[in-house]
Amino acid sequence: MDVVGGVADAELLDDQVDVVAGLPGVLAMTEGPLPNVFGTAAFLRAWAAQPGFRLLKQSTARPRSGQCQRPVP
Repeated sequence: MDVVGGVADAELLDDQVDVVAGLPGVLAMTEGPLPNVFGTAAFLRAWAAQPGFRLLKQSTARPRSGQCQRPVP
């Protein structure tokens, strides 16, 4: 996830698309095999409040793959 100019850009796993689609503060979403969501601080707060939310860190070995993400320690 990156935050640039007050807009969060988060890569989504397939099962997260439906969860974040209805959250407040979503500005835009992309479709396809590597979906992204762009949102405001309100979006980040709402998403973090969802049951099961956890921040994941990408592995540099296989970027943008849901299989290579691991929880941040």
